[in-house]
Amino acid sequence: KPAGSAVTDADGYFAITVPDDGDYFIYATASRRVGEQFEQYEWRQPLAGVDKQHVQLSVTNLIPFADHKTVVFDE
Repeated sequence: KPAGSAVTDADGYFAITVPDDGDYFIYATASRRVGEQFEQYEWRQPLAGVDKQHVQLSVTNLIPFADHKTVVFDE
């Protein structure tokens, strides 16, 4: 079950509160039209062992489109 959700601002920044108990990850999607093509992006960033104050989602932790899978959250 998601602990929260957020929408980015025009510069791609977002803020979200992550509970201290448990292991969490950030799951994010984005899409854009480039000319006649439609691009989709997906990130899954574990929060264990990282500075939770400054998490950066970039091409270095982008999931390649061929590896995209449906994410199902327990209710």
